[in-house]
Amino acid sequence: MSQDDKASGESPIPPPSQYANCPKCNELEPNPAQFVRPKRLTDVLEVKLWPELTRKTEWKHSVDEGARVAYYKVTQLIECSLGHDHKQGSIVKTRCGLIILLGWKCANDAVHGYDTLSKEWKEAEAHFDRVDRVKRIPFECIDKLEEFIPELTKANHFRDAKKPTGLGQEMLRRATSGSPRAAEITVKARVFGNTKATDLGGVNVVEVDTTEVVQGLAFWTKDFAIERAHRLLHEAKELGEIARGMDAENASNADVVALNQRCISLETSTRHVEETVVLCRTFLTKPNLERANTAFTQRPSV
Repeated sequence: MSQDDKASGESPIPPPSQYANCPKCNELEPNPAQFVRPKRLTDVLEVKLWPELTRKTEWKHSVDEGARVAYYKVTQLIECSLGHDHKQGSIVKTRCGLIILLGWKCANDAVHGYDTLSKEWKEAEAHFDRVDRVKRIPFECIDKLEEFIPELTKANHFRDAKKPTGLGQEMLRRATSGSPRAAEITVKARVFGNTKATDLGGVNVVEVDTTEVVQGLAFWTKDFAIERAHRLLHEAKELGEIARGMDAENASNADVVALNQRCISLETSTRHVEETVVLCRTFLTKPNLERANTAFTQRPSV
């Protein structure tokens, strides 16, 4: 058993099926069904109680295109119709009309037509992954943007108020100087001095010059793009309403792909807003503002 099998608790990949081909399946011609997106199951009981499910089979059956009626991905082990334990797999309709439960590892040897099943499985999983993203991302972005926009607005007011002052002018000068040492300031620090073994009395403490750095100087030149953040929030709410009413099983693949692309773009843009907020938070911390004021006092004389 592989390490992955041990970790998951699933049965190891079984040897090729020793079952004989199902005689009924052999007698029938392939009968592809019209494509219907398989239902996604995440509840163990729903899998176990699937209607007309055949618990055990003594044959190796054939499956045709469209045979998959559901696929499951659960957190508990389920015994498939071949007696192996799995946490993911398929419920399929065989050519002879049985409904059987397959595990993702044993399906290759359990039925004829596995390649078709595998293709449908991957397409279904990709579809539902996109649906999950569409249903998740807009609401995550709404929460973030509703937090970020007030912070950006407050930071913008601070910057506008400080820009005409000596502090603001000094910060802007340093932010645009291009010097690698523009953010550096010199402060006094108390350190222990050398003490001889023969010295008596208190500890020898001396003051020395040390260098600190004003964090987030780009705060003074960054475009906060607050209006852009408002537009993103509007778009996130619009996408959220669409996602809320989406039927995952019946939604067309083209619609889901298009919405997924919009969600990816929304998420990327929201991440850019977050980067700006992090910059604002970095500069506006109390210790950093104290360093900024020290930088102002150390500005070069004109």
